[in-house]
Amino acid sequence: MKQFILFFIFTSCLFSFVDEDFDGVDDKIDRCLGTSFEDLVDEDGCPYDKNRFGLINFEITSSNHKDDNLDTNIYSINIDYQYKNYLLSFFKSYYKIDYQNNIDDSISVGYLFDFEDYMLKSYVGEENQNLFFSLSLDYYLNNFIYSSYLSYVFEEIGDNYVNYSLGITFIAQKYDISITYLNSGSENDFVNKYQNLDTSLIYTINKNLYTKVGYNQNLLNSKSYDIYITLGINFE
Repeated sequence: MKQFILFFIFTSCLFSFVDEDFDGVDDKIDRCLGTSFEDLVDEDGCPYDKNRFGLINFEITSSNHKDDNLDTNIYSINIDYQYKNYLLSFFKSYYKIDYQNNIDDSISVGYLFDFEDYMLKSYVGEENQNLFFSLSLDYYLNNFIYSSYLSYVFEEIGDNYVNYSLGITFIAQKYDISITYLNSGSENDFVNKYQNLDTSLIYTINKNLYTKVGYNQNLLNSKSYDIYITLGINFE
């Protein structure tokens, strides 16, 4: 009789636990049935997000700026971090004018609204001790990305001003070609005023590494332009 009871208890426990995908989670509570055998899963039976620690994009850029009376080299770094839909961005550049060191920097936080065919990013941050708010929209159609950007800068000294840009990017297997119109200036044509046309070529070396070369022409002054090269790294 004891043997029969023990056998009944053992078989009841054995058949009460069903795990068809062999992930160690009972099918009764498994929210992701049918996961691959090699997948690591959480307590709900779902694969761990490969990007659960977030995505990091790191860029370092070297550029040469020329205009009527200036010829200077500019070195900058840009770091973008994304965790789920939350964004963090940091930028710093260094250059010399009249033997004086100059630094531009900005830091901002944002949120990503990701839809099927387009992506909207909103940011709020500080740029050179000035508060700014920005929106960017990317629309994906076939092999093209149509981009727009708008920011409003609250200047500590001087008038507030608006930046905006419109661009289009053609995406190929290894190469991306981008053309962007940029417009910036204070409400009273303060020193920040400019209109530029930027063209760039991006070459994808592998899934984590790319390089970009570009030319940025000031449309208000034919003698003012920038030539730059960027190395970018993606960490997942």
